[in-house]
Amino acid sequence: MVWSDRWRQASFREVPFQLDAAEIGGGRRAEVHEFPFGELPHTEDLGRKRRMYRFDAYLLGEDYDRELEDLLAALEGPGPGILVHPHLGSLAVFCTTFTVSQSSLQGRMARVSLEFTESGRRRFVSTRPDVVGAADESAAAAKEAAQAEFGDQVVAGGPGFVTGATAGEVSAVGRELQALDLNGPAGEVSEFLREAARLSDQALDQVARPFEFAQEWGRTLDRIEHAVDSRRAALEVYLGLYDSEPATSGGAGIWQQAANRNARAVHNLTQVAAGAQAVRMASRIEWESFEEATDAAKRISDAMSGLLGSVADSSYEAVRALLEKLAAAVPPPGQQLPRVAQLTPAATTSSLVLAYSQDGDVSGEAALVERNRGRIRHPGFVTGGEPVEVLVRA
Repeated sequence: MVWSDRWRQASFREVPFQLDAAEIGGGRRAEVHEFPFGELPHTEDLGRKRRMYRFDAYLLGEDYDRELEDLLAALEGPGPGILVHPHLGSLAVFCTTFTVSQSSLQGRMARVSLEFTESGRRRFVSTRPDVVGAADESAAAAKEAAQAEFGDQVVAGGPGFVTGATAGEVSAVGRELQALDLNGPAGEVSEFLREAARLSDQALDQVARPFEFAQEWGRTLDRIEHAVDSRRAALEVYLGLYDSEPATSGGAGIWQQAANRNARAVHNLTQVAAGAQAVRMASRIEWESFEEATDAAKRISDAMSGLLGSVADSSYEAVRALLEKLAAAVPPPGQQLPRVAQLTPAATTSSLVLAYSQDGDVSGEAALVERNRGRIRHPGFVTGGEPVEVLVRA
């Protein structure tokens, strides 16, 4: 394997960019002590300097302006992000400076000077693990591994039905995406549907460049998070993408097998991305009960475990690591979530009285009625002798 085989597409927070040049700055911090009449100094080693990563980057193409918007949003986002360096791999960094240059003499292009510094570690050790950050990093790694696997394994040539199988699966999933019931901001919904339609309608052209398509596909699926009104809703949408199977056909011929592998590759790419986003959502949701959190974690784990038998080794390890991060994050460590219990009122009462008897106030009355939809037919009449579900706080 030569250096070009190890080269990776540069990106920050999963937004790719092209490179003219890359620089790394670093060294050691030192204090030099010089003494009167002394011939030699004493140099005190104060540790390693922070590494700086500088890039002369550019965006090129008909959609460069939209790609620039995505990149600027990533660069100005709060906190550290994952930088994929072409030769050093994934690094946690802050963007400290960027400059964008555009010229009327160079249409369809923007040049971007970028400077990042490594994020390092907190000076004071936190007693609580950053399970959300760990889930984010693992989700990004899983999506990156799936995209690389797709780019490496998809057969872009051969008889027409081979690429047709890939394009057909893209179109099928694209139609599924366009049929989603999304209730988020109208602009976000419109942008998501437009991207899904574009990739679906141009499926044959898109799969001719598999790695670039894989990245665009991943970014489109990420948009679902912003096209719904809550993280719970996003979680349900992402898990819903596990309900379908790729369209494959029988036949032992080498090209038929390639067509089936291509269809499966689209399926795996979609489900790894959806699963990674599901883990990110689950790690951020404020769960009402321990049972609700564990049920969500089990649903995600069951869905993603089915991928382990069909992905390549690199994706296998990334998905397995992601499931470990899910187990560490959901239910959230250090929180005593309420437990679901059965309560049977001795006599008919109201939901307000029942909520007050449990919590000492009536603020949880609406949640109590919602949790027992079907059991409580009218909030004023909670039938005595019939069990209802309540939350018991530890």
